[in-house]
Amino acid sequence: MTEYPWHAFPSAHFGTIYRPIALVHLIGPRKQGVFEFLIDSGADITSIPFDAGRYLGFRLKPNELVYSMGGIGGNIGYVIRNAEIILARRHSEIRVAWTLSAKTPYILGQLDVFEQFRIELNRKDLKTVFTPC
Repeated sequence: MTEYPWHAFPSAHFGTIYRPIALVHLIGPRKQGVFEFLIDSGADITSIPFDAGRYLGFRLKPNELVYSMGGIGGNIGYVIRNAEIILARRHSEIRVAWTLSAKTPYILGQLDVFEQFRIELNRKDLKTVFTPC
């Protein structure tokens, strides 16, 4: 079991809001790093911004198929990459959507991640608990 505290963010419309954040160790083909991911049960796949993928060693291939995903911010292009993560002391291989924009957030989505844990989003205590399955 690993707990992550929710983070406070200022909002011009709602005062302070709290979001479930997890520290994820992401390992790419050349480098690795620890990043703060928003835990999003509504996201199909984990996604990372373009600059993070470049840092990790991802490269675009000539004539590579670029997919499009939509959200509140509109549509954004992405390509699929494989990466290793360490989350709640568990090592896993996952697929990530490497977005073609530096402005997209780090999103921890369902595919390849959520089936490995029982995830408790505890709004009352402002914490998320990951328990391996």
